[in-house]
Amino acid sequence: MSETRDRRLLLWSGAVLTIVVIITGLALVQIEPEDETKINQTAVTLPFSHEVHTQKAEIDCLFCHSSALRAPQATLPSLNKCMICHSSITVEDDNARQNIEQLKQAYENGWRVQWPDVYRQPDFVYFSHRAHVNNGVSCQKCHGDVQNMTLVEKVVDMDMGFCLDCHQEQPEADIPRLIDCATCHK
Repeated sequence: MSETRDRRLLLWSGAVLTIVVIITGLALVQIEPEDETKINQTAVTLPFSHEVHTQKAEIDCLFCHSSALRAPQATLPSLNKCMICHSSITVEDDNARQNIEQLKQAYENGWRVQWPDVYRQPDFVYFSHRAHVNNGVSCQKCHGDVQNMTLVEKVVDMDMGFCLDCHQEQPEADIPRLIDCATCHK
């Protein structure tokens, strides 16, 4: 009797396992890979003014560059982030309205935005926005008066001397760690 029960248990286990495999397989088949025609990897350049966004709309840097709080890179915002406001914003200026239409078109077509890369560090330099932002370093200290720029331009030469000058201005107890080569060169 025990052998029959073991055999039934084995058959039921096999049946349940088979059903789980079939359901999983069907679920995976239902998840369609993204249609390549929907993902247009066209890179577009969109007009953008930090001045309009930070001064007129009073948007804080960290709203668009929120990863600066939690990651080494500040990253540039995705079109999804832009559409938080621009899906419903209205403007009077014809030029601004045209720019917003370009943005919406790029979003709807899945285009990739090619934002200008103004500040890029060499691969041998490790820089963490998180460490700096969370220790009270303002964006302007390294990036200049960005909030008043129409187009971002490089105003600070972020070389080793620039970084060391700032690190040596920190509390005395922190200076040895901050000027240690391994702090910025991993």
